[in-house]
Amino acid sequence: MAASSSGSSRRRGGSDEYGNFQFILGASTIGSLGTCLLLTPLDVARHSTQAALRARVTTPTALDALRAAAQPGAVSGLWRGLPWALGRASFTPLSFLLVYEQQKGSKDAFEAGLWARTAQTLFVQPLDFLRTLRQADAIIAPDASAHLRRSVMAIISSDGGRSFWRGLLPTLARDVGASGVCWACYSGLRRGFGVGDFSGDGDWDTPPNGLALSLAVLASASAATAAMLTQPFDVVKTRMQIHEQVRSDKEGYRRSKLARVSQTFRDVYKMGGLPAFWTGGVHRVLSAAIAGLLLGPFYEFAQNVSDDSLRPVRKPFILPKDPSSIIVHPRATKTMFIEVK
Repeated sequence: MAASSSGSSRRRGGSDEYGNFQFILGASTIGSLGTCLLLTPLDVARHSTQAALRARVTTPTALDALRAAAQPGAVSGLWRGLPWALGRASFTPLSFLLVYEQQKGSKDAFEAGLWARTAQTLFVQPLDFLRTLRQADAIIAPDASAHLRRSVMAIISSDGGRSFWRGLLPTLARDVGASGVCWACYSGLRRGFGVGDFSGDGDWDTPPNGLALSLAVLASASAATAAMLTQPFDVVKTRMQIHEQVRSDKEGYRRSKLARVSQTFRDVYKMGGLPAFWTGGVHRVLSAAIAGLLLGPFYEFAQNVSDDSLRPVRKPFILPKDPSSIIVHPRATKTMFIEVK
């Protein structure tokens, strides 16, 4: 009877865990698509401003970039590249959660989250590349932006399939770095202000008054901080992705020139010094702050990582030949490693 009860309890626990996964996946996907649809104009203005970065040329202000992006029509201009943006937004929650749930059993929550963010970035990089191309041509001249409007097949035939992962290193530095900063800030602010549940049992059935708003404000502040600190990588990523890899010279020969990370850093610095690395920073920080405020604990799965960081990491417990000689306190959270010689 006891064995039956224990088995039933394990089945219920697995069912609850699967249901919780489905809820988080569904809520985060809806939130990701909603914020993408709402904040795409800011992404268009950011990418267009970064693409228009030139030496000895005044960079458009945040409002000027939005006005330029709204041409020739507000909807078609401000929401350009939306299909690729929505495709990216729809896959990011699933690709993160699948890896995170698989990794968190054997790794610390922050380490598992960073691995999951890395896998997510690798998976959605082609969609991010195409989104950037479509959104970066609002300000620069039409003849200079013709390569940004090429079809997918034209890009493959000209630059090759590997070009869809162009700018991967700065993208990883931006996304993985921003997630790490966001999670650290969110967890630290929760503890500093005493907001939320720190027991690790995930019981949010009766939250205190104002808890949801408090967590949303903390997520917004954490997201804005992470966006501001990682903005230089965003500029370099955009410049590498919009780079025209294959050109025809005066004699009609096709010349190929790859965009390198170190050279792109030097080029950006020559164009405007250190301030150039924060081009489009207003749009990105504002976008992150709004997304953090709207999604709250779901932003970058900050609540999951923060709560899971309080749980002990499961590690193998190897019993000796005589297990009766081992005494483990039932509330112990650290694994005892015993080497049998």
